Amino acid sequence: MLAASFYADNRSAWLAAACVLLAAGFGWRLSFSIVMWDAMEYGGAYTPPEQMASARRRHATAASVLALCSVAAITGVLGWIHQSS
Repeated sequence: MLAASFYADNRSAWLAAACVLLAAGFGWRLSFSIVMWDAMEYGGAYTPPEQMASARRRHATAASVLALCSVAAITGVLGWIHQSS
């Protein structure tokens, strides 16, 4: 993993990898909350299929962008912490 390369010992590498995975999950969940909020109201029962497909495409795009931004941010923070110690 990218963040794990900052650390020499195994415990810190696993902690860094877990932080990166949590950051990616946070970005995915944030994009779902932003993009799919209206489309999934009432379980998507009142959303037309073409609008649901459009919302899913927007969610896929937003999820990849926000997950990458979250991973970049946490990697920068982990690198800054490692550099200052």
